[in-house]
Amino acid sequence: MCKFEANSGLFNEDLRKFWPISAFPQQNHPKSDRLLDAVFTDPPYFGNVQYGELMDFCYVWLRRLVGKETEGFQRLSTRSAQELTGNATEARYLDHFTEGLAKVYTRMAKALKPGAPLAFTYHHNKIEAYHAVGVAILDAGLICSASLPCPAEMAGSIHIRGTASSIVDTVFVCRKTGTMPKKWLFQDEAGVATIVAGDLAELRESGMKPTQGDTRCITFGHLTRMAVWNLRKDWRSEESTPDKFQRFAIAIHALGAGDPERILQAVDALDRKIRTASATPIKQGGAVTDKRIRALVETACQLLTKGAPKTPGNIIRSNCRKVFREC
Repeated sequence: MCKFEANSGLFNEDLRKFWPISAFPQQNHPKSDRLLDAVFTDPPYFGNVQYGELMDFCYVWLRRLVGKETEGFQRLSTRSAQELTGNATEARYLDHFTEGLAKVYTRMAKALKPGAPLAFTYHHNKIEAYHAVGVAILDAGLICSASLPCPAEMAGSIHIRGTASSIVDTVFVCRKTGTMPKKWLFQDEAGVATIVAGDLAELRESGMKPTQGDTRCITFGHLTRMAVWNLRKDWRSEESTPDKFQRFAIAIHALGAGDPERILQAVDALDRKIRTASATPIKQGGAVTDKRIRALVETACQLLTKGAPKTPGNIIRSNCRKVFREC
């Protein structure tokens, strides 16, 4: 383990040795094909948030610390016309974000070894921002085999306080080829509601208190994953960006997301049933077991459909069993 002194020449030398830094547009990242075992990244948030522009305040001090001759620190500013962010002043809108993200993911996909994953985190309050992510994944020739919620931000962060924003990210796991567990497949509102309710139950089990904003982003993540899956075989990356947006929006709509608020209401109803059923959980060894969690969700689904005729509406119960019987 090395200790770096900010005022010593050793800092620069060791920094280059252990952590090589480079700065250039990822759209043109000069990586060889089939070189990387995996790519893990956090793409820009589409909206224009203050910590993006305020990065220059950090950059000038880092530049003084490591020296302007250090690779990646020759530039005077972090600002760039190629930034993949939304900025009305700079006339950068959703199409700019989508096309840039697609170029980055295409380059990363080529650099990955066969079967290696591209995993990235993302969240946004608007479904349209997820359309951009889905189009970029498809343009890169990737499929999305998993969309996993994970804690991302501090609930007390100043920039999201009072905005109903999510503190949960979705981790999208993408590959050139792959499969998806049947328990994660769905084609309607009830199916996605069941999966999201299960995610919320697991987050609560870990000690989190998911908000409506968290529920929204988790839902949008699963809808994006499934839309990518449904479009993967017939996708035409040569189409115009507006046409691809339209195709992706139609795919999302077909999953029951014509009215996202209705899906959120379905999730909320199922989530309340799960919490009611788990009010007095049976514990073994001081912890609620996975088997018990599945049983609680199964019970909640039975409560939702109790006494109802065997109609398509009962798909909640069948999907619930598919998801939670054998995780």
